[in-house]
Amino acid sequence: MYQQILDKLFGMQLQVLTVVLVCTVIFVILRFKKTRQIFSGIADGKMSLKAVALAVMWIIANAGLEELISRLPLILVFDRVDATAWLGIIYSSFLFALMHGPRHKSLAEEFTSSKNSELPLQGRTVFSNIARIVGFVIAGAAGALFGYLGITTQNLIVSWTAHVLWNVLFVFVFPIVFVSLASVLTWIISIIPERKHGC
Repeated sequence: MYQQILDKLFGMQLQVLTVVLVCTVIFVILRFKKTRQIFSGIADGKMSLKAVALAVMWIIANAGLEELISRLPLILVFDRVDATAWLGIIYSSFLFALMHGPRHKSLAEEFTSSKNSELPLQGRTVFSNIARIVGFVIAGAAGALFGYLGITTQNLIVSWTAHVLWNVLFVFVFPIVFVSLASVLTWIISIIPERKHGC
């Protein structure tokens, strides 16, 4: 078993080295800038070419490292998707979703505070909790998709590419959805009559 995994890893060395090299070069270029600095212009709606370029570079590198951690072990252990592989995919996806949970909460808080400051505290809390739960489920499903693609194709580059495309959607498209949801939540909360204490 161990020899098969080592042989498979040796056969995938070009894929693994490609991911590691690209991620290393990008992190050196970015000089380990803080993620919040890179994405702050995008969150404020100021998508300069530099902000977009830095965000895309960060996405590529971050997705590559996550694929090395989350999907490479699946590709090395499983040759095809069967019942046992699905257990591995589900376990890996659960861990992947746990890694991403706090991110969804902070993103939701950032968008509700910067775009919809009129949203009451109760609405922000509800929206933040909803975003966290939905984000956990979506991250788990995305992780399962990436794991399935990796095992099916036996190619780390395929799962990495899918991950990068997913993250591009998450960074550039989903914020519009978050802001729209916050606006709807603001409207719903505004039509609910306030209760007076002592009634």
